[in-house]
Formats: sequence, structure tokens, C-alpha cells
Amino acid sequence: MSLIAHDIHLQRHGKIVLAGVSCGIASGEVLGILGANGAGKSTLLALLAGDLAPQAGSVALDGKPLAGVDNAALARRRAVLSQQLGPAFNLSVQDIAAMGAYPFPELAPQQVGQVCRDALAMAEVAHLAQRRYPELSGGEQQRVQFARVLVQALAARQPGEARYLLLDEPTASLDPRHQHGLLALAARLAHDAGLGIAVVLHDVNLAACWCTRIALLANASIVASGTPTEVLQAGHLEATYRQPCTIHPHPTRPGRPLVLFA
Repeated sequence: MSLIAHDIHLQRHGKIVLAGVSCGIASGEVLGILGANGAGKSTLLALLAGDLAPQAGSVALDGKPLAGVDNAALARRRAVLSQQLGPAFNLSVQDIAAMGAYPFPELAPQQVGQVCRDALAMAEVAHLAQRRYPELSGGEQQRVQFARVLVQALAARQPGEARYLLLDEPTASLDPRHQHGLLALAARLAHDAGLGIAVVLHDVNLAACWCTRIALLANASIVASGTPTEVLQAGHLEATYRQPCTIHPHPTRPGRPLVLFA
């Protein structure tokens, strides 16, 4: 069970964004997508989500071409948290979370309510359930939107059914505690619930702590792909970010690297 892009090529506005990129996520893992600004990280995530179509290459959902999956079926299999949180509708937090259940009309209101309560608790925003969404801070809104995609990823899920969660810079507006909390939850859902999760990040040390695998993008291609230890090496990182760095063993997470940029 996997969501895989194979030999993807994409050009936008006369610029080659991705050239020959192969990348994917499997159930039970967290893939971190890293790279400098403009490297094509969000574009790759949009291709995996089916929101963009490649000009060459293919994307497959559990071995079937993604292009052949209709939007309604796709919404039941993958949830996407984009960088843009969307318009600030004057709805309650509970109502925003419930939007994640729209692809599952078979659910009774009581079932929707329960999955929303669970997701809001996991995202640490249950105490905001009756607040109006526009009244919240940017970080609170981001956590509410994370709860919404959790609802979509977990609602009406059948035993053994593969679901995928695609997160584009989900920690951008969060403080350090909530950054680690969100990614720790993602890692737990991958391990315990078998979700396949891809997350675009700028903080290489967050990726080092919480991702199962990392894909490092630069110059429209994959510079390195593998475990955090395999990918987060000085040569790969300096070629990607054009910034000197040193790699140390993480002091509190054995087997994980700690990256210090000069």
C-alpha cells in the first residue's frame, strides 16, 4: 500500500520544476520533503495529492494510476493540509473540523461528532471547539485545520484500508512545543494506525527527529533519499542549501542526527 510518483517531470511558467523525480510514501511511514525555497517541495506534494498532473511520468495510488481515481474516491483516501489555510469563514472550530467528514456522507451526525472530538483532542484544540474560527491566532487556526485533515484521514476507515495524509509546512505558524507535538502525533499515527504521511518542512532538525525517511530536493531533482542519517549529511545539505553545516549525534534521540548550520 503506497502512494508513489515515478519519473515525474513538470515545467511551469517556462521553468523546469521537477525533472525525473521518483518519490513516494508507504503505509506506516512519515516522509519528510526538504529543500530550499523554490525547490519544488509543494509541487511534489500537489502531484502526490492529485491536485496537479505531471507532464511526464506517473503517480500511482496502491498500484493504480492516480489519474484514473475520481475526486470523490480520492477524497476518501487522502487528506491534504496546504500552506494556505483558506478563507476565514465565520464558523465554529467544531464546524471547521467537521468539514473533514464531507467525503463520508454515510456517517451519522453522532459518528461525525465523535471523530471530530477525537481529532480536536489530538490536535490540542478541543478547548476551542465552540470558538469562532476567525477569532483564533494563526497558530491556533493551523492546528484546527490539522484537526480537519485528521478527521478526513480517519473517518469511516475500514480495517486495513490505506489512508494518506499530505502536510505542506504544517509547523510554519507553531511554537516549538506544538511543532514537536504535531509531528510526534504524525509519527504515532503512522506507527499505530498505519497512515502514510508526507510532510514538507524547512526545519531539518524537526525532520531528523520525527521522519522515517527524507527526500532532499534541489535543482529540480532528488539529491538524496533515505533515512535521516543517510540523507542529512554535510555534503548533501551544503549542496542543497549552499550553507556550511556540521552534523552531530542528537543528544536526546539516539540514532538521529543533529544539524548545525554555520
